[in-house]
Amino acid sequence: MFGPSEKTFTVYEKPEAAEPTDRVVLVREGFSFWAFALHILWLLGNRLWLVALGYVVAMGLIVEVGGMLQVSAISIGILQAGLQVLLGFNAYDLEAMTLRRKGYRFAGVIVAESPMHAQRRYHEFAA
Repeated sequence: MFGPSEKTFTVYEKPEAAEPTDRVVLVREGFSFWAFALHILWLLGNRLWLVALGYVVAMGLIVEVGGMLQVSAISIGILQAGLQVLLGFNAYDLEAMTLRRKGYRFAGVIVAESPMHAQRRYHEFAA
């Protein structure tokens, strides 16, 4: 069914978008290594401002509450790493949530080798 290099993409449309390139957005599914490794930079680079703010607040709360409860630095670090893992697993879902909030609607799922192939496949079926 799926080849070794095929990825799953969800398609979001905004028919009333001014630019044709803004009408369709593909969001990859799965774990995002870059969101896990570069967390806040990935969020800001993908223009997920509210999610980035929430991430910073969550990290701050882990440190502050951990300090108030006299939790060891290792435990605080493990909690922060756990938050990063959660971000890695949910990064693309957060991106999709932001698109829906901006008025995009879910249009389908495409399996392809790359975003370019997925875009081409979407336009073949949409025409």
